[in-house]
Amino acid sequence: MKKLIDLIFDGYVKVLFPIVVCIFLLEKLLKIIHPVTIFVREKLHTSRILGVLDAFLISTLILIILGLLAGLLVKSQFVRSKTKWFEDTLLRKIPFYNELKSLLHRDTNEADENNYHPALVKDGDFYLLGYVTGKSERFYTVVICDTNLQGGELRVVSKDLVKLLNISFFEFSRRIRQYGANVAYFAEEE
Repeated sequence: MKKLIDLIFDGYVKVLFPIVVCIFLLEKLLKIIHPVTIFVREKLHTSRILGVLDAFLISTLILIILGLLAGLLVKSQFVRSKTKWFEDTLLRKIPFYNELKSLLHRDTNEADENNYHPALVKDGDFYLLGYVTGKSERFYTVVICDTNLQGGELRVVSKDLVKLLNISFFEFSRRIRQYGANVAYFAEEE
């Protein structure tokens, strides 16, 4: 019964909800650009050339141009600095934001690669998988991850209990989602 509920939940959250949101946003965007489409249609007399589909083709072309302009704007230094500020001051305070970001985008940025270092933390007779988020002269701050990246714990541990792994943060987060697949191999390499 639990698997059926999980399957239904995944279907709604991962498939139906994003589709409905995309349709809703696209419909709103088309309503916004409709006056521009009509203006272009009347000035260029495209109904003679393109026929019935002229409004659709003009709207599609306008959406592509808007997407291109938005992409160029996002690449600008000003917008990137504002996005970084927003992420650093607000979003990073959300617990496990980085894991969710990695999970959703299947990607990490350069800051994640430079700031978070995958590690094994000795805990009694076994090791815990985690990543170092900060360090001092004698200690590391380590986040111990759950396999579903929806929980975990934060620990401050002595440097001698931490074994840094020779693996990128992106690869490490991918392997965590695969229940630690072959991470032991990277531990043996050290």
